[in-house]
Amino acid sequence: MLGEVEKKRAITRSGARPGDLLFVTGTLGDSAAGLELLKARVKGQGARGKGDANKLIQKHLIPMPRIAEGRRLSGFASAMIDVSDGLSSDLGHLCAQSGAGAEVFIDQLPLSKELRTARTLKQPSEEYALSGGEDYELLFTVPPAKIKKLDAKEIAATEIGVITRDRSMRLIDKHGKSTPLSATGYDHFRSGRRSGSIR
Repeated sequence: MLGEVEKKRAITRSGARPGDLLFVTGTLGDSAAGLELLKARVKGQGARGKGDANKLIQKHLIPMPRIAEGRRLSGFASAMIDVSDGLSSDLGHLCAQSGAGAEVFIDQLPLSKELRTARTLKQPSEEYALSGGEDYELLFTVPPAKIKKLDAKEIAATEIGVITRDRSMRLIDKHGKSTPLSATGYDHFRSGRRSGSIR
């Protein structure tokens, strides 16, 4: 796929710097959960007509790319990538290109009501958010000095972490405990399979 962007408006993966705050638009994990529910229905294992399940399935079948939000972020977002391979993997791409690391606060991950309350899913909702792909939300970084500009744009985004000097990725739980965050989303070099356990 090819496209164009005006001069000086492109936001690359390589501009994140230590101290930049990490944001994501929308909610995460809905598409991966929707795919799991859809597969269960095809196999005759899923209930039909459930509203919350249908909403998750629709998130997978009809993704809404954040084109308008991406354009409005030009000028103050330091780096950006869409969440197509899964948060952990796409954050890894952004960090690798920026020569930095990141801390992600698990209790700040934006999870939809439908994902949090779904009863038939096989994984915890946070796992879908971290490892599931095809949400096509925007993962971006903003320097602290430009946060007021983000607020002024009134873009629906959630702060989920911070860019660090250490090139590792860490997951921080609600008690402040830090654990390594591995890239467990889609891997294009593994014959179309995910390195995680969702798909």
